[in-house]
Amino acid sequence: MKNQLGKGIDKLKYIISECVKLKAGIVEKDELDLGERHILNFGHTIGHAIETLFNFNILHGEAVAIGMVYESYIALKRNLITKNMFERLIKILEYFELPTEIEIENYKLLKDIICKDKKMWIII
Repeated sequence: MKNQLGKGIDKLKYIISECVKLKAGIVEKDELDLGERHILNFGHTIGHAIETLFNFNILHGEAVAIGMVYESYIALKRNLITKNMFERLIKILEYFELPTEIEIENYKLLKDIICKDKKMWIII
């Protein structure tokens, strides 16, 4: 990551700091995860399923990044986001050298795992 980002590391630290503050504020407002806090689950439903499918041989952040792409693709197909938004997400993830896809041989098993996730309502 150092080679590609160079001086961008300071920007990344700032972004992470701001994200932590934002997340803390959201959790504080919705401690029971009944509303606004749902936004923090972005990418996690499919990400957790990918982690399970690959026997946790993929990093959590990488699985969530892939989950973000898959969940955004679903949103794109449902006309909830624009193609530009979808492509922008992929560019951002690629900039930070996060994976945006993974080869899945058994989508039925992935779906079964997703349906067992406590937050799978996001996909339905």
